Amino acid sequence: MSANPVIDVDELNVRYGDFHAVKDLSFQVEPGELYALLGTNGAGKTSALEVVEGHRTASSGTVRVFGQSPTDRRAVRPRTGIMLQESGFSGDLTVSESVRLIGRLTGRSDVVDDVLKTVDLTHKADTLVSQLSGARSDDSTSPRPSTDAPSWSSWTNPPRGWTSSPGTGSGTPCSSCARTGPRSC
Repeated sequence: MSANPVIDVDELNVRYGDFHAVKDLSFQVEPGELYALLGTNGAGKTSALEVVEGHRTASSGTVRVFGQSPTDRRAVRPRTGIMLQESGFSGDLTVSESVRLIGRLTGRSDVVDDVLKTVDLTHKADTLVSQLSGARSDDSTSPRPSTDAPSWSSWTNPPRGWTSSPGTGSGTPCSSCARTGPRSC
């Protein structure tokens, strides 16, 4: 364990009334490390991530992101990328328009072509998001954290191809980001 983890969770508990959704969860994520929080439906993964992302208050325990409380939005939010299960992208936009929009909003319009290449969507750049298959539609939303160039990213469900099964290699965008940092992703 390092003195400066990106994420430091210590005995996190989240309760909803009498229901104990997260019980005594502790972990650290070091710079450059890929960390997966795995569990069955209802195991508390989303509740834990909501606390780490600053959207929910812990019932007890401590959570620090870059040494700060995740609720300190000014300190933490500019360095955080979050990809939800549903993108909210308009089906009337093309893939490149969607990525370009996020790039403009985040001041990173210079990386649009690189991001499309990273997620293997260059050949679909002029396709409407509504015309993509479900999996490819998910892939079209994956550039959001990459375009933001955050120091860490939270993915509820990483898009197909962004991760690999354990022990199957290192050629995925997630493994590339772990080696070189999200800014080059």
